[in-house]
Amino acid sequence: MSIRYLLFVGICLGIARHVYAVDLTLKPGETSDAVIDATVREIRTKCILAQDYYFLRRLAVAQMKSIASPTGGIWRVTNAQLKTVQNACTGRLMATCRKVQTKFIIDVSTVTMSDLQKPLHSGLIMSLFISSSVPPVPLQKGQQALSWKHYINSNGNVSQFSIWSNELEKLS
Repeated sequence: MSIRYLLFVGICLGIARHVYAVDLTLKPGETSDAVIDATVREIRTKCILAQDYYFLRRLAVAQMKSIASPTGGIWRVTNAQLKTVQNACTGRLMATCRKVQTKFIIDVSTVTMSDLQKPLHSGLIMSLFISSSVPPVPLQKGQQALSWKHYINSNGNVSQFSIWSNELEKLS
């Protein structure tokens, strides 16, 4: 075989691998730890919720374990939370929502509940909800648990949040 042929095959395989790669953060219903981590990493690196002190990651676990219904995606975003974010995008979150539009090509004003089945959409909306509704994200897990119960999931169990957070850290 000629070197040109081998080079051609190598290039084709590289292109095919890239073409067939699937971004699981955009796959509806995906809930794996790897997808959650990838989603959180994307949100952090694009500075949508950069200083979350692992709250978004802990929140994903707490929401999935405490709310059985997958409505609202991984972060179990409610319709009320989605509406709060969409309203805030016309006011105090306007700059951040524009950043989401620019960096992710997601228009928050048109996101629907069914869109939230995509991990990236669910994570972004919850990040924006945290930005609009939770005073600065607390550093300590215990305070994060209280914020979760007070602002995000009034039926949440604060001690369970801490237990789940500790379990999550053992896996890391």
